[in-house]
Amino acid sequence: MTASQHKALNRFLNHLPLDGDGGRKRKLTAMLLIAGVMANLLLLSQDLVVWNPFELGIDIALLILFSVYFILLRTVKKAGIIYRLSVGSLLIGLLIVAFHSATYQSKTLLLMIFPPIYHILFGNREGPVWSVLTLLAIFAIVANNFGNDFHQTLEFVSKYTIAYGSISAIAFIQEWGRKFYFDRLSQENKKLNQANQKIRRLSVIDTLTGLYNRRFLDEELGKLFHQLMKSGQALAFILCDIDHFKAVNDRHGHQVGDKILKRVSKTMSEALRRDTDWIARYGGEEFLIVLPATTLDTAGEVAERIRTRLHKPGDEEQAQLPLVTASFGVAAISDHRDITNYETLISMADKALYRAKQAGRDKVVAFNENLAAK
Repeated sequence: MTASQHKALNRFLNHLPLDGDGGRKRKLTAMLLIAGVMANLLLLSQDLVVWNPFELGIDIALLILFSVYFILLRTVKKAGIIYRLSVGSLLIGLLIVAFHSATYQSKTLLLMIFPPIYHILFGNREGPVWSVLTLLAIFAIVANNFGNDFHQTLEFVSKYTIAYGSISAIAFIQEWGRKFYFDRLSQENKKLNQANQKIRRLSVIDTLTGLYNRRFLDEELGKLFHQLMKSGQALAFILCDIDHFKAVNDRHGHQVGDKILKRVSKTMSEALRRDTDWIARYGGEEFLIVLPATTLDTAGEVAERIRTRLHKPGDEEQAQLPLVTASFGVAAISDHRDITNYETLISMADKALYRAKQAGRDKVVAFNENLAAK
């Protein structure tokens, strides 16, 4: 293939419609059809030289079919249709050519191996159709070979029909059994994966607040930080601490304290902007809000939104709880050259949180160079 032909082929393949697999099956089908057309042209020239009318007819038929399939490949919605037609046509053509020139034993062997191949390639829905088409093509060859000898033709056809039907039935049962087994196996794997996901979720969720726990935080922050370092995206943390929570526990009891923790967790979750943002319970009454691809100013706005919402009683059940406030320390990085681990960013947020408490609590403080010097 010349360079210009190679470019034209790539241009055609790149303009093929995409299927659910990203267009891989469509491109594979196009390559199969191109190879089939080229092989048919070669066989056509050979059969012309030796003048073999029968095989010449098969070559021409396959050449026309492959050309039609190649044209249709740009218009059909699913490439699997053309793929199955191409493979089926090729198999029937090869079988007819081989059957025409093979010995009796070879013909029998060839004919018997095709039903299982059809059922494996096309399944039990399309496999029998291709098997019947193949058998009809073979009958046409047999009738042509035996000519007017009706009894010999009928004996041959009856014998092959019984044998071929038996093999097809066995292939049907084998494929059904294989599909049944793999379907059951797939269902079991799906249940196992769901159970593992549930166990995984339970192991990383704080049972009281429903937020992620410290274990998940330690596992995921390293991965997230590494990904953001590679992409160069910003990352922001908000460290939140409920003000005077120990005094609330001592005054109202731990049951009320637990309800307050749930309320604060719900308020924070509702204030997040995107599915990519998440919260983990960092300590007893401390929470870490993780905001990927977020600047310091935007993270400060999120923290201020949470702080303001905590001043409102919420629904009727929450209105019976004592109102609490929270302090927030905000830190963010947009340049990963100076910070190489997420612990440093947490430390920055912690310093900002400490300054918010010093300033009287119920404040949002963003980390800056002045805090870094202390």
